[in-house]
Amino acid sequence: MKKIIALSFILLASFNFAQNSFGVTAGGQTSGITNAKIGDNQNGYGAYAGFYYRTSLNDKFSFQTELTYSYQNIRNLDVLAPSGIAENSLMMDYKYQLHYIKLPLLLRYQPNKIYGEIGPELTYLLSGKIRNENEEAGFKNDSDLKDINALQFNVAIGAGYQINEKLSTGFRFTWGITPISDNLPYDIKVFNIALGINYTIF
Repeated sequence: MKKIIALSFILLASFNFAQNSFGVTAGGQTSGITNAKIGDNQNGYGAYAGFYYRTSLNDKFSFQTELTYSYQNIRNLDVLAPSGIAENSLMMDYKYQLHYIKLPLLLRYQPNKIYGEIGPELTYLLSGKIRNENEEAGFKNDSDLKDINALQFNVAIGAGYQINEKLSTGFRFTWGITPISDNLPYDIKVFNIALGINYTIF
């Protein structure tokens, strides 16, 4: 986590401050997993908040980096639990709660009030919990996620609309490149769809 924060400030300091803008960003999001191959994969809802720093490259292109906190829910339902985890191998619902720090590095193109953006995203998993439950049987177990790849890489693509000089709204889709864990039987990765607002402070 310290490396991510240090990298963000190095990037911020590397540009001419007079040509840049700084602001805050926040919004809601939905997250899911790919390639699970078992169970019913359903999206869960979460939220994010943080700040962004943008430097102009010319009148249409700019580079934007962000540092945000992201809370994500993921659900993998109706999975047959292995014998020994739950009595009589119940059909279990697995619900993940993930807390990330995210550092997207985005190339932004804005010819008018509409803009597009694309770039890589580095994420660090602060903590994660998983709930295994079967409501009908009254079984529920909460535990910390183990053997997780704390450092993960994503690809982000988005678009938005500049409402006025200070305020804009944006949509972003993020696709996971790094698996959640190297020890799971499937190459499970996270995708995320976010919708939020951005406010430029200066």
